[in-house]
Amino acid sequence: MHTILYKSSRFDPAINSWVPQRVTLSSEEGLPTPADEQVLLAFLYLGKYDSNYAEPKVPFYLKQVIEVLKWHANKQHYVRLRGALRRLKALTIRYENSWWDADGKEYEEEYATGVISSYKIARVTRGRKREDEAPKCWIQWHPDFLRSLQAGNLKKLNLDVLFKLRLPTAQRMYRFLDKRFYLSPVFENDLVDFACGNIGLTPTRKPAELKRRLAPAIAELERIGFLKQVPPEKRYRKVHAGFWRIRLERGRAKVMIESTRPQKDGTTAEIRLVQEWHRLWSGAEDYVPAEADLRAAKTILDKYEEALVIETLPLLADRVRQKWPDAKTFSAVRFYIDEVIREHRQLKDAATARNAVNERAFDHAREVEEKQKARKEFFAHWKPVWDQLPPAEQERIRTKVLTRYSAFSQMPNVMLHHCLMQLWQEQQSQQHSEMAQKSAQNAAEAETEQFTNGA
Repeated sequence: MHTILYKSSRFDPAINSWVPQRVTLSSEEGLPTPADEQVLLAFLYLGKYDSNYAEPKVPFYLKQVIEVLKWHANKQHYVRLRGALRRLKALTIRYENSWWDADGKEYEEEYATGVISSYKIARVTRGRKREDEAPKCWIQWHPDFLRSLQAGNLKKLNLDVLFKLRLPTAQRMYRFLDKRFYLSPVFENDLVDFACGNIGLTPTRKPAELKRRLAPAIAELERIGFLKQVPPEKRYRKVHAGFWRIRLERGRAKVMIESTRPQKDGTTAEIRLVQEWHRLWSGAEDYVPAEADLRAAKTILDKYEEALVIETLPLLADRVRQKWPDAKTFSAVRFYIDEVIREHRQLKDAATARNAVNERAFDHAREVEEKQKARKEFFAHWKPVWDQLPPAEQERIRTKVLTRYSAFSQMPNVMLHHCLMQLWQEQQSQQHSEMAQKSAQNAAEAETEQFTNGA
């Protein structure tokens, strides 16, 4: 059995504390590779445009999946696809305080599930296929995973961008951050939690090593404009010794506003906006905008940035369905876009404020944790030294502490801690005194030797 554990944490405002999160992946066929993650995304893409996840089974042609993945149609990649399906079928994922229940609006304490419950790869036959011939290959989603998809827990992703990224770490960062950037253009987290828990790098407590591993992926995402370019000293912030935080800010590249469907060369921002609206409103994939639609789109884009309008289109579609369900054209948008964007900005501002509160709480929790850890290490080292002292020496130190803090006589644990501190201070002072005496002695011996040699 192959197993890997990812650890992270989240701030729970209900208990005003940080809650540890764990995700355990186990499989008898081997753990999924970065290429397997791409295969899963390809099937999510096909399932979305086949039935919008209405059906658990996703039919496909092998060549169709290869084209979505932008692989070459050869035996090597067919074998690669088969291996990916075997590993995804055998995969079991156990979530601890990590699985979000969309119905109950809370995290499940512990939840185990899978991704693919079954699949079939039919024998490849020669000859041309009939136009009405249905695909003989299929996968079937695990029921829990399908319910999560139907609940809308999957964010639209630009697969063209994802599959063009060269580094697997960059692909994982793109997928993770694309969701986090929805409400706030800035993401900040503990460096270890982000690199090892969110992105899945091999765990280590060495911040310099994590920065080195993340650097190539960050550089690739900066080159395509997904991340804003900032110097390392602004990207990383030291909290305590061994504890760092990472800050990532969304870029302003065109990649942020492209649809998952390829756009034809020469399309304008107005055409893209109207087409995306009709895809969300009625499911039309190749809508041809009317002049009135384009004029309305131009008026909106003169007032707001294209990225902002595209980002709020799903919210805008919901608002128009509530207020004007019989609307037929894009022009209906202009009556509601101001209020939707205003509310959207308020949500983003609130999210930014929550992030700031969470950051302060996180820093405080880390500081308390570090102090507790240092105190435990101090006690573990000096308590045995204290126990070996003669009773008279212990009593001398107690008397010295009580001279300064008489109230500690009623607090045994606090009294013991201060006695250990006094013991440490005295030994430190003694060591410094011995070092000073030895240094003076060495200097005197050197001076005597020099005088002797000179004589």
